[in-house]
Amino acid sequence: MNDITINKSKSYLIAININSQTKLEGLLMRDETLYPVAKDYPVRSLGVYVTKNGSKQFQKDRLKKLTNYMVNILKGKPITDKQAIYIFNAVVIPMLEYSLNDMTLSEKECLKITTKFISMIKNKALLPITAPNALIHAKEAYDVCHL
Repeated sequence: MNDITINKSKSYLIAININSQTKLEGLLMRDETLYPVAKDYPVRSLGVYVTKNGSKQFQKDRLKKLTNYMVNILKGKPITDKQAIYIFNAVVIPMLEYSLNDMTLSEKECLKITTKFISMIKNKALLPITAPNALIHAKEAYDVCHL
């Protein structure tokens, strides 16, 4: 078939709706055999993670780690509050939204993911940590995007 070969190191077999009695041995394609991945093993496809059991917990944890990583990088940098807001609105939010293509989060989960970044923005703006988030999100004040 047009000399197409499978790159085994980049290919995964996810077997969905297989009976518990049925044991899938693998799929033979030419001289390569693909074996099914474990039930809870996340497979990355086009920037989103898919598991055999449909769980999105790995993806939620990854979003939180990604946000925390960005906060840790920017926390010690001598940037202004406006620069931090620009990075959040133009870099972090689109990155998180792309990863959310195949899932939806509750408002509480969105707050969990973005809390540290909002706190860092308040710190850069010399606002108390107890300042209401409505102040940060108001168009008249800082205009920080919601996730």
